[in-house]
Amino acid sequence: MNNRTNLNRNLAIAFCCLALFTSGLALSLSGILLPGISFSFQLSTWESGIFLSFNFAGYMTLLIIGGILAEKIGKKKTISIAIIGALIAALAIVWSNGLWQAAAMTFLLAGCAGILESMGCALISEINPSRSHFLVNLAMGSMAVGYLSAALFSSAFLSLGLNWRMVYAAVILILMLDLLFLRAARLDNKKETVKKLDIHEKRTIWLNKYFILGCICMLLYTGIEVTFFSWLTTYFVLEVKVIHAVSLLIVGFFYLSMVLGRIIYGFLIRRFKAVNIAVLSCFVTAPLIIAVMHAGISGPIYLAIFLLGISFSGISPFIIAATGQIGSRDSSYSAIMGSGGIGTIIIPALVGFTGDLINIRTAISCLAPLMVLIACILLLGIKPICSHNYNRKESEMVK
Repeated sequence: MNNRTNLNRNLAIAFCCLALFTSGLALSLSGILLPGISFSFQLSTWESGIFLSFNFAGYMTLLIIGGILAEKIGKKKTISIAIIGALIAALAIVWSNGLWQAAAMTFLLAGCAGILESMGCALISEINPSRSHFLVNLAMGSMAVGYLSAALFSSAFLSLGLNWRMVYAAVILILMLDLLFLRAARLDNKKETVKKLDIHEKRTIWLNKYFILGCICMLLYTGIEVTFFSWLTTYFVLEVKVIHAVSLLIVGFFYLSMVLGRIIYGFLIRRFKAVNIAVLSCFVTAPLIIAVMHAGISGPIYLAIFLLGISFSGISPFIIAATGQIGSRDSSYSAIMGSGGIGTIIIPALVGFTGDLINIRTAISCLAPLMVLIACILLLGIKPICSHNYNRKESEMVK
């Protein structure tokens, strides 16, 4: 019986990692393939930023709806709906012949990917609550592998002379694998019971000032992260003047360092508090963003990108874990993720607008001060309450 329980637990962890891998793959494609998409539909820098905002508007909107839906019908059914929705969206993008059709389906695909991300994080943190920080970091590491795979797949496809739409065709196959794995994982062995929505409980959590501060940090960080990696390919093509396929390899190097960073932080979380890791990572990330934007294509840029990928990887999982301590309901995780979605709508569009007014290098460089702001909020607002919760748990264990 114990062996079967362990097998089911391991399958559940593996599925959550696969779900976040798929989420990372699907979410990153609009930015990675943006030069090709912009060329196909003849978009300006500002219009390209609006297209990216469609991607992340879908992420935010459906992610929150998914959290509420999960409390009504359960996580497994919600995940099944998200995978099927993503399949429909990816198929429609492959056959899209107009900008608005592609934008609408990008909205749907990103939204379904957001549901996979939030439900995957919620599920994996419940599997072993005492190791929730480690498991969330593992899942987010799988998401980073999805980012890396998106860059490498796209580079390979474009090098072979294939259209950017064919990358979305590959996503369809991966989503089918998700469906098969979901069935094998058996996430719910017993009959699901429908949870009653406690509006008062959600109000109490969502209006908690520390929860709000955590959501603000997630809003800023997620907006910065997706803006950076979404515009990075375009930056290399427009400013540094390298071909699209080569720029994708450079971006792939960035994602590879993020994967390595997840592994490193997986060990660090066993010795240091999540909020301390996030604060340090934010302070390190800010100057590295400036360095990448001014290194050109010379040797130092690879070192800067490598270090930047590692520092980026130590922020979002620990913001999620620290803020999630305040409220562990499915809708709370979705609210944390959804707040990040707001940032992904606003910040990429602002960078596109600034890029049209000045240049894309200056626009991306403006992300550095925002990263310092996140560090200050975590240090002065979130860290004290996390330390208080930690000390309270320690005293309860002594009693």
